[in-house]
Amino acid sequence: MPTFVALETTDYDTWEDFGPQMGVLLDATAELISPALEQRLGLRYIDRLRDLQIRESKGWADYVTSPLSGILMHESLGPAVATSQQQALLDLGGELKCLLRHGQPEGDDHTYVLDYDIFRQSARPFDASTIKTALRQFSDAALQLFHASLNPDYLARLLEGKAS
Repeated sequence: MPTFVALETTDYDTWEDFGPQMGVLLDATAELISPALEQRLGLRYIDRLRDLQIRESKGWADYVTSPLSGILMHESLGPAVATSQQQALLDLGGELKCLLRHGQPEGDDHTYVLDYDIFRQSARPFDASTIKTALRQFSDAALQLFHASLNPDYLARLLEGKAS
């Protein structure tokens, strides 16, 4: 597009899979379009945790840390929750921010969404090389946030490849 470039995929395992593709797009953008400025740089990960066995909201306590699950764990209110979505803007230091959206989407009791939009927003000269470096840092930050969002037992099962 004239004012932005984007690369979207749902089929990759690691940054080493995705990063080179993004690098090709950035190099082509620099060569063919020659943008003068970068105004906003972002990397967004949307993780969907699914469990068809979950019958009520409190079941997400096995997956998501208690600070994130909030009202879902409330003794009286939790069973009444039909959907719950929260949003927080996190300051990750320097210019780096994360808009974190998370919760149970409406009409889907079997999914919990963790949506991390890591970004910086300030005008600077467009430089594909520095953007690639920054995006790698964004990816590292998103991974740390993902790990911090999960129940430690579930995270351990994920890392061992035993989680479903």
